[in-house]
Amino acid sequence: IADDVGSDASGNLGFNVAAGDNNAQDNAASLSAADASFSFGMADAEVFVNQYGAGNTTLNSGVTNAAGLGGNAFSNASGNIGANVASGNNNEQKNALAASVATSAYATSSISSNQVSTGNAVSNAGYLRSMTDTVDVSLRGRVAGGTLAVGAGTYTGSGNAYQKDNYYLDSWSGELPHPGGNSTGHIDMDNAIQNATPNPNREGVGGIAFDTDESGTSRFIELGVADLYASLSGTV
Repeated sequence: IADDVGSDASGNLGFNVAAGDNNAQDNAASLSAADASFSFGMADAEVFVNQYGAGNTTLNSGVTNAAGLGGNAFSNASGNIGANVASGNNNEQKNALAASVATSAYATSSISSNQVSTGNAVSNAGYLRSMTDTVDVSLRGRVAGGTLAVGAGTYTGSGNAYQKDNYYLDSWSGELPHPGGNSTGHIDMDNAIQNATPNPNREGVGGIAFDTDESGTSRFIELGVADLYASLSGTV
């Protein structure tokens, strides 16, 4: 019962709302009026109500019962207003009115009510449903961000050092500084000397050569920017 139900209403108003199982509700009214012109001048109004429930075995699985009264219901209403709102199981509600009016010396009104509910075995259990489904997913768009790379390692190796050109060294009879004294000739340093090692990288060049060995540690940190276009698809 909500919104403007029963607003500005007047008189004998009876409303019943029930959500659930085995609920019993009742609105009853009995009115009488008499004046002295009637025989014996007596007014009598009576209401007799009986509600009976038996067994009342209820099993609910995943059921939500909701009943309520709100909003502007019955605002500015007047008179005899009976509203029964029940949610659940095995509820019994009653609104009864007996009214008697007489101008004589005798007026009577009576109400008799009997409500019985037996057994009342109720089981309310939750409801669980499992479901498996798949959805195809496709994503496309620009992907941008920063990159960071860190690395470290060691290295070791051996090789050869070759004479880069053919040389012919001057020789002098005097002491330093050069030149000093008389020229005595020259010394050949080329690929024609005894035990000369040819330079494999320069044709016709040779002379002396050296074996080399080297080892060490290498470390680096690299920062960058990545700007890509990505296309992803799959199933989840």
